[in-house]
Amino acid sequence: GARLTFYDTGKHAVGGRASSRAFESRKIAVDHAAQVVVPNDAEFVELIDLLAKEGAMRKWETRLGVVGGGGAIEELWGHDADKWVGSPNMGAVCKALVRLTPGLHVRRPQWVAKIVRSKETGQWSFFNSGGRVLGRHDVVVIAHNGKCADRLLRPTGAKRIHQICRAEFVGEPRDETLQKLQLTSLWSLAAALDAESAENVAQYVGDYGGVFVRGSGKLSWFANNGSKSSNAKGVWTLLSSPSYAAANKVPQEAIPEDTAARIQAEMLQEFQAAIKCGHNITVDDSLVQLWGAALPVNQFSHRFAFDPAQQIAVCGDWMGSSAS
Repeated sequence: GARLTFYDTGKHAVGGRASSRAFESRKIAVDHAAQVVVPNDAEFVELIDLLAKEGAMRKWETRLGVVGGGGAIEELWGHDADKWVGSPNMGAVCKALVRLTPGLHVRRPQWVAKIVRSKETGQWSFFNSGGRVLGRHDVVVIAHNGKCADRLLRPTGAKRIHQICRAEFVGEPRDETLQKLQLTSLWSLAAALDAESAENVAQYVGDYGGVFVRGSGKLSWFANNGSKSSNAKGVWTLLSSPSYAAANKVPQEAIPEDTAARIQAEMLQEFQAAIKCGHNITVDDSLVQLWGAALPVNQFSHRFAFDPAQQIAVCGDWMGSSAS
């Protein structure tokens, strides 16, 4: 079989958007990026069944809804709908995929700054930001998007693959063909509410585990992590709207403390307004993160692209199915 080397930038684990963040104060990890998986083809269902047998995924037996300006939540999916989450959190999904892939060697945290193909051997050399060779490989698969993939591919001469990976960030989706991959950013807030606030919010939200927000300039989603794990009671994940993230972009690797505090306050206020909660919402602990290349808003029609002349391929969640 093939010898596979997987380069991943994750400091604590593999996963990217399918990962979880630790609340040290509560000794738990909660989903701060991808929230739920809804399978849409037979192969995906088979993969979920395999992950479920491994104990890495389970059905999310809750209701999902949508709320608008009136404050009343309308049901989108009931308890029995086919929707899945990681077990005990989304971070378990990629850990299981690594475990189930024979011959896979994971290198993390590792940033690949440049790739160069030898004209003599045809092998690709990987370099870090300091110019050191990380490894040499026969075939490259880029499971990435955004400006990083664009920048990595631009000088390689792999023009057909680079054409697909050209990207731009937009505040709102544009109804265009895939001249460039269009990406939106999101702010993510994981908030451990104090006991009184947790009780008040539960009265307004009821038994809904996750809710989409319509008509808000700041908030697009909120989820009760307690509906995924009993250890995460009172911990909520809030995702901003793309337009709010675009208007409040900062370097995501070094978010200023005053910016994080402002984002948290504004998103909590919007959460309170969305559910028409008559009490101020306060937190014991929180995690604020800017998710840069969060959601693709247009798509490539095929599930992957491979250039056999250059021995380089690209795949991702923006290929072959609609973004969600």
